[in-house]
Amino acid sequence: MYMQVADHILSGIQDGSLKEHDKLSERKLAEKYKVSRTVVREAIKLLNERDLVQTVYGKGSFVRIPDYKALMNKFEDALDVSRVQQQDVVEARELIEIAMIPLIVERVNEKDLDVLHELYQNMKDRVEDGEKFMKADEKFHLALSICAHNQVMSVVTGTMNNMSDRKRLLRSKNIRLNANKEHRKMIEALEQRNEEMLREAIEKHINCIRSHTGQIGNS
Repeated sequence: MYMQVADHILSGIQDGSLKEHDKLSERKLAEKYKVSRTVVREAIKLLNERDLVQTVYGKGSFVRIPDYKALMNKFEDALDVSRVQQQDVVEARELIEIAMIPLIVERVNEKDLDVLHELYQNMKDRVEDGEKFMKADEKFHLALSICAHNQVMSVVTGTMNNMSDRKRLLRSKNIRLNANKEHRKMIEALEQRNEEMLREAIEKHINCIRSHTGQIGNS
């Protein structure tokens, strides 16, 4: 019975009738579904475990909608436990990012481009610092995937991007400079709404990653 109650609450989150930070009253839920408050507590506990509800001691339980970062962390943790190989990450990332190109080019807007320009400039300013450049690079690729305005694709590609080995960026300033040239080409391709140009820039960028993971480029 508690699973049925949890499913009803989940449906409310999915259809928008329950919004982020809405309080879940045990009494009202028990009355609504004609169950005991113990059943409601078990339902809320189940949703807590799924990170869809947050319980704050002394205040109650509230709807929690995971953001991009939370979803990516869950996906990444699952892949890490499975001991996924780096070459599998690179291969999956390439296939997914290439498949997303038509959507990215079609849906990118001026706000997206402003974000990409800002991140590109951040990397340019941090090219002497491998650690800071590496973090900015991660944000750039997440922002690029968000240009498709498809949350599922952004979570998947964002996870693949986070799992990519960026140690090469720490080793060489020349690698960082070349990477940023490729980032600039991606922005130019989006500004021109040029799918082929974006494909070439992404493939070149990923082949650079592949060369540092011991794989042979195939594009």
